[in-house]
Amino acid sequence: MELIAVASDDGGSVSEHFSGAAYYVVLALGEERIQGRELRPKPEHQGRGTGTGKPGDSGRRRRIAAALQPIRDCGRLVARSFGDRAYEGIRTLGIQPVATDLETVDEVGRAALEGRLEDHPERVTGSPSVWKLDGEQARQAESENRGDNATTQRGAKP
Repeated sequence: MELIAVASDDGGSVSEHFSGAAYYVVLALGEERIQGRELRPKPEHQGRGTGTGKPGDSGRRRRIAAALQPIRDCGRLVARSFGDRAYEGIRTLGIQPVATDLETVDEVGRAALEGRLEDHPERVTGSPSVWKLDGEQARQAESENRGDNATTQRGAKP
């Protein structure tokens, strides 16, 4: 039996963004049907901690680990979108994040049972997302996030 967590605001719909969800709906998937469904509260983010905000930051990692504590028994976590750092942090903690275009928990359950629950990395937000940008695009996004108005080309001054 596989357990899948779905981020939800109301227990029926898939949350638009992982970080804003109030609950996890945990689906117990059998071979041909959903065998169980449980609503678990999602811990709220308690401040920003003392981290730097960079990937691998221990403060950020602690917050993500705390948010995932109620679903440590699940193999996948589904939401309609994730921030790129949360997405990577969830993966690092051994849970497969799935950014979906599905809107209801029931649709997620059916798709998982039928083997068609797909991750849509274009629904991962933030900057830069290495799994969706090539090197030049990542440098451009990084430049934009720092507030640079001009992108630097070989030999050109910003």
